[in-house]
Amino acid sequence: MALASQFLTRRLHGFLRALSTTLSYNPDLTPHQLDKLRKDHHLVDVRQAQELIDDGKIDGAQHVPLGELAAQLHALPTKNTVFICRGGVRSLAAIQMALEAGFEEPKHLQGGMMAWNNAFNHKDT
Repeated sequence: MALASQFLTRRLHGFLRALSTTLSYNPDLTPHQLDKLRKDHHLVDVRQAQELIDDGKIDGAQHVPLGELAAQLHALPTKNTVFICRGGVRSLAAIQMALEAGFEEPKHLQGGMMAWNNAFNHKDT
């Protein structure tokens, strides 16, 4: 079962990465770029609640699990929005949903919270 999950994750990541190359802008933010911009942007963490406990969270980020995002998009700002997940895959899916809802150039944390924690060697709580 784990191999099937890894296969699907790789396929999804490849699909979403291809999607990001078709955008007319670069949606990727490194941890250091996000750290500089985070006070001027609305951060939306699309991970599950347990992941926030396990991996920490970025101060000020709004928690909206990806499965609930479509129903909550209307309540989010359509500009200066950055999506966050654990590894950067679900946040690309969130970008696609946001674009379809009319958001202007949504971005995401490339590499997700794993990259954030590696860059800053800590977990915000």
